Amino acid sequence: MIAAFNTTALPEILAEIAGGPQPPIADWYLGTYGIEPADARKIKAKGCRYAPVFGVQPSTSAGFRAGRKLPAADEDPSVRRRHPQGTRRRAAKAPRPA
Repeated sequence: MIAAFNTTALPEILAEIAGGPQPPIADWYLGTYGIEPADARKIKAKGCRYAPVFGVQPSTSAGFRAGRKLPAADEDPSVRRRHPQGTRRRAAKAPRPA
């Protein structure tokens, strides 16, 4: 995964990827903070996957997270863990030393 680059560097990054390992040896994911449709088209045209980067804090990326939905066919029910609104997840307690 290559992330946090500026648009002017994208052609050089794509040229380097073209000369490097390709699937099935390597899958390339490229993305920046926010969503750039023009960059996404360029990345996809070169056989790579566009992967926009989002902050880890829900409070700072709530808008982006709300719009990031997978098609039902791509969802993996074994890792999809939704909690009822208003409930909080509790961290597992560490075992006490003996």
